[in-house]
Parts: sequence; structure tokens; C-alpha cells
Amino acid sequence: ALAPALAALYALQELELYANQIGDSGACALAPALAALSALQELHLNSNQIGDAGASALAPAMTALVALKFIDLTSNQIGDEGIAVLAPALATITSLRGLYLEDNRISVAGKFQAHDACYHIPHRSM
Repeated sequence: ALAPALAALYALQELELYANQIGDSGACALAPALAALSALQELHLNSNQIGDAGASALAPAMTALVALKFIDLTSNQIGDEGIAVLAPALATITSLRGLYLEDNRISVAGKFQAHDACYHIPHRSM
């Protein structure tokens, strides 16, 4: 119910949806609406049980968020499969200044992959 309403908020600059148990299905539903939020600067999706499928669904939407400066995906269930899809998408966002991925299921190798893809982001925490 939230995702269709978000698409109409094209001037929205900050979206805080932390601790809402969105899960993979919610992330999949949210992704198309996020792509319409071209003015979005901060996205907080921490503590939402988002896993690999949800992260993979969010990735294409991230490439449309040209004004995004901060994304918080801490305390989810994202693993190596999800970060392998998400990191290259995040790497396309040149405005991004903060990326937070702590407390997920990303292995050391996955963290290195994300770090390499997102080297331009000054504040990274994985």
C-alpha cells in the first residue's frame, strides 16, 4: 500500500523506513516506487530483514536515485549474492557520500567486492 503512494512524492528528500520488517517481498514492491524519487537524498532501510532477493530488486532502482547521498542498509540479511548485484548499482551514484551495510550476512570476500565497487564513497561501513 505504501509503494504506490511513494511514486507521487517525487520531491521527497528523505525516506526513513527502518525497523518495519519489510523483508524481501516488501523490498521488491518498494523498488519501482523508489526509482521515481529522483530528489531522494537519504534512504534508511535498516533493520528490515531484507535479504539477497530484496537487495537484488532494489539495485535497478538505485541507479535512478541521482541525488542520493546516504543509504543505510544495516542490520538486514543481505549476503554475498545480494551485494554482488547491489554494489555495482551503488557505484553508479556519484552523489553518494555514505553507505552503511554493517550487521548483514556479507562475507569478507563480499565486503571487499562492495568496497572495490564503491571506492568513490567517502564514508563506507561494512
